[in-house]
Formats: sequence, structure tokens, C-alpha cells
Amino acid sequence: MKIRIPSVAYHEAGHAVVAFMLGMEVELVSIETQGFPPGWLLRGGVLAGFNHEGPENRAEAERAATAGLAGEQAERLWCRQKPWRLAKSTQHFRFSGDHAYVGEMLRPFIKNSVDERRIIKRLKEAARALLANHWSCVEVLAEKLAEHKVLTGGEIKRLVTAKR
Repeated sequence: MKIRIPSVAYHEAGHAVVAFMLGMEVELVSIETQGFPPGWLLRGGVLAGFNHEGPENRAEAERAATAGLAGEQAERLWCRQKPWRLAKSTQHFRFSGDHAYVGEMLRPFIKNSVDERRIIKRLKEAARALLANHWSCVEVLAEKLAEHKVLTGGEIKRLVTAKR
């Protein structure tokens, strides 16, 4: 039996794959609230750690922000493959939580709104390039997320490493 893979699975798989490819430790990816700390108002998400060593560490903040932007880019790539998917999409790519997270990561390094748009554009392009190069990993994770709803860090590492 073929499982229907919802757009949110591609969105969250995009976050997880890019975080993994950027060397972040991905602990969990989910398309529901299971596994997240109590009180988190999420439909799904990724728990990934990075070594930020304070707000002056721009490279680490940009890696985290790139992973934060990757969900939006993955869902957009998924919709572009077959235009009818946009109508079936959850429009999760407009999720303000991702944008708030990215803004928080980059806040110490942004001088003005022009600088912010330039940085976000560059990081979205980086996320899109990583996703395009590792799309088979996104597809595998999205399929497993549709089936199991939650994947642990070990499962993510095994699936992504096997597809590389």
C-alpha cells in the first residue's frame, strides 16, 4: 500500500537533512507534537543542536538559520515538481515559527532591513542548493515521517548516510 506523504513531511525532512549536512546534531524530527517539550505549540519540527558559543559566532548562527530556512525551501521544491501539489500543500512554508527562529539566530549580525534581506536571500539559496544536491535524502525521510510520524537522531543518521 502506498502512503500519501503530506507536504509537512517534506518541510520537516528538509530542515533535518540540511541540519545534518551542515554538521548539526539532529536529535529528532516529527510531523506531530510527539517528542517535544511540554508547552511547545508545534505541528511538527526538528530538534537539532549546534555549538553557538555566544552571539558573536556568526558562522554557527548562519548554519542554524540555513537549517531553519530549509523547511520552507523543501516544501517549495516539492510543490514545483508537480504544480498541482501547491493546492494540496498545507502552506507550512509560511510558518512564522521558522522565520522567528531565523530572525533570532541572525539578530546580532543584522545592521538594517536591507542587510537582513541580503543575508536571508543568501541563506535560502544555500539551503536550496543543499536540498537539490540531497533531494533523495529528503524523499526518504519524508516517506518515513509519513509512515512513523517521528524519527530519532539515530534513524535520521542511518537513513541519510545510506542515501548519500
